[in-house]
Amino acid sequence: MYYAIIMAGGSGTRLWLLSRRQNADDNVFVGPHIKIYTKNTLVFGDKRLVAVMGVRDLVIIDTDDVVMVCSREREQDVKLLVELLQQTQQAHLI
Repeated sequence: MYYAIIMAGGSGTRLWLLSRRQNADDNVFVGPHIKIYTKNTLVFGDKRLVAVMGVRDLVIIDTDDVVMVCSREREQDVKLLVELLQQTQQAHLI
């Protein structure tokens, strides 16, 4: 199985729409998760359980080194996080 995660360049909006067609709450989950009252949210993490409750319109990415949480409204601004990591000598986390 292949996953398309677009970070720091471009937009995932078109992929988001295609990938959520089968979910009644407009969520996309990759990896172990539990959800309660969650809508229009992307959760990506393949190692540990990601639990979400009472949230909507979020992007949550859980990697070995970083957990990123942002509103879907700001998903285009991930590049700002990348720039900040580079400026603060934390580019190894990208």
